Formats: sequence, structure tokens, C-alpha cells
Amino acid sequence: MRETNAGPPEKWFTFFGLVVVRRTDLLAATAFALSLSTILYQLWTFVRGANPAIYFPDTVYVFFDKYANGVSATRLAGQISFTNTGDTGHNAIIRDVTATIKIADRSIEQFWTSFATVTRRDTELVFDIKAAAHPIVVNGGGAASQLVTFSPRVKPCPAPTKNPCNESINFLSDTDFLKLASQEKEIRITFSGRTFGSGRVIEANCTLSATEDFIQTLAKNDWYASRCVAPR
Repeated sequence: MRETNAGPPEKWFTFFGLVVVRRTDLLAATAFALSLSTILYQLWTFVRGANPAIYFPDTVYVFFDKYANGVSATRLAGQISFTNTGDTGHNAIIRDVTATIKIADRSIEQFWTSFATVTRRDTELVFDIKAAAHPIVVNGGGAASQLVTFSPRVKPCPAPTKNPCNESINFLSDTDFLKLASQEKEIRITFSGRTFGSGRVIEANCTLSATEDFIQTLAKNDWYASRCVAPR
């Protein structure tokens, strides 16, 4: 029996448990891997759904607003931005946004009130209200932004108990705010957003510098436009 001259054995390797021998098999395996990775990515984006994020304003307006009862309360305003890195079709709906101000030993919470534009008339700051604050739709792969005004609300207190409840805890007068600001170098603000269909809360934190100019100008003009920066 005559032996035939056989060439060297073809190189082979395993791929996901499959033995790949020929070059054509390698091309097929590559196509299979690309197809599998595409399917896995699509499955992951479908399961992940919407993925919103909130961004703090570059400029925060701190101003004193006089109420009907003659009390001047400290309020905030700023351009809030949102993004949604979810895939197309996975939209996010921002239900509401709150701003929590931490200054000295006080922590007060304010709620979004309106969407507005801001203008300056001489030394007066004027907010032209466009609409009452309402849920914002952020499309998948898109972004949205609004200049939002915030205001304190009366805190709901349960029936009388042994633990005291201050309904006006979130109202900080102009004089009290200036007094606290003069004791601090920074004012910390947390912007928090809730979304429909998810228990997740998105947050962004920034700080204002309580400089001498900040305090003096705010006391004189009843408003100040302060740069808000990420905490160090």
C-alpha cells in the first residue's frame, strides 16, 4: 500500500466550544461573533431602557421673594439640563425636580415652580414665567433643558405628636440666609429629579462660594447670579 504525501496538519483552535479549522470556518466564526455581540447589545439596551441624568446649572440665581404676608423668602432659579443615554424609543419622563440647600446647620428643600426666562432691568432681576413646571420628556439619545424657578412649600405635618413639626422649616428669610451665609465659605446645593415608571432618583451636586461680594450684593439688590461648580 502506497502512502500519499500529506501536507502539514491544518492549524485549529476552539471558539465557544467549536473547533475552527479552515480559513472559511474562521470567517464564519467571526461573523457569528459579530452577530452574537449585536444581539447581546440590543438585548442589554432593551432591558436597560431609559437612562436619564440631571446636570446642575452653571449659574444659580439666589433671590429674595416677598410674599403676600410681607415675609421675604430665599429662592433659587437656574438652567437645569437632562440627558437620556437610553436607546431610541426608550424615553424618560422627568416627574419633578427639587433643590436642597445646605448652609451652616440648616437644610431647606425647594420644589420646581415654573419654567421661565430671566432678564435684567437696571439692577432688578425679572423672571418672565413661560409655564408652570410640568413633567419633561427626554427622548432616548436626546437632551432637554429648562430655566427653572424653585420655591419652598409648607411642610405637611401629621396629627399632633410628641415630636415637634415645623411647617415653615423650608422657608428661610432674607436676613436669616444672609446671616448664615456670612458664617460659611460654601453653600451646597443638590438638585434631585424623579422619573415616572422608576423609583430611581437622579442627582447633581454643586456649590456656591459665599464671598463678600455675594453677601453684600445680595443684601443690596435682593438677588445674585452665582457660578455653581462641582464639589471638590
